[in-house]
Amino acid sequence: MRHCRSLRGKYACFHVLLGIGYAGIRVVSSASLAIPGVVLSQGVSLAVIFRAIGEEVFFRGFLGGLLLRCCGFWGGNTLQAGLFLLPHLMLLSFDAQLWPILPVQFLCGWILGVVRHRSGSVIECAVLHAAINLAIGLLAG
Repeated sequence: MRHCRSLRGKYACFHVLLGIGYAGIRVVSSASLAIPGVVLSQGVSLAVIFRAIGEEVFFRGFLGGLLLRCCGFWGGNTLQAGLFLLPHLMLLSFDAQLWPILPVQFLCGWILGVVRHRSGSVIECAVLHAAINLAIGLLAG
């Protein structure tokens, strides 16, 4: 029974993250989204999956684990989500009109931090992150 609740939670989390991500790309102009490298232009890609896994291992696994131990859940998770946002600021170098994606990145990083904290593993985070990236890329593309 506990396993079923866990799966329902992850399924719900996927839908929440997908909704947040989709809302973020809907407020950005289609011209900005068409810039190469901004959104998945190639649809399903192993590079996108591996990048999501790498980000989760680093941000939620290494940094999140360290920051949650030293700063507590709220402070540590918020700090890791803020640090997760930093490399995504490069989107602004493509087009300043991409700024609505940044709060989405922060919020998704924070939610994935909750998943990491509750599950004790980055595996669920990596699967969710890769699935969200692929789904948003397909929806935006």
